[in-house]
Amino acid sequence: MSINHATNEALNALVALGRDAAQRAIAAERAYSEAQDEWIADWIDENADDPDDDDERDSLHEHAQETDAYEAFCDRARIDIAAEHGIEAEVLDHAIALMNDGDDALALLDQRRAELCAAHHLA
Repeated sequence: MSINHATNEALNALVALGRDAAQRAIAAERAYSEAQDEWIADWIDENADDPDDDDERDSLHEHAQETDAYEAFCDRARIDIAAEHGIEAEVLDHAIALMNDGDDALALLDQRRAELCAAHHLA
């Protein structure tokens, strides 16, 4: 499996923090993702002409993410959620980058942790 630079950087940063901080970062990422989804759903509800029109809702989903209000919300939420989980916003950024890479992100984190542990024991 090929890992891109951003994912590799995120893996290294999260593993370097230790298991507890990495788990808090992943929990923060999940909370951040849920907050984004909720904001978008609320925005669509407020702006949809026909709440039952799935095509309109799909279109509005993309449009919501292009608004200045969404960008401002994400900036605030990122800082607030990181603080709530006892991590820096930059640590949350690493968790976001890792989780955006796909479903196997947690497995990659565990694998990297095991590789570093094994390398440490060999040294």
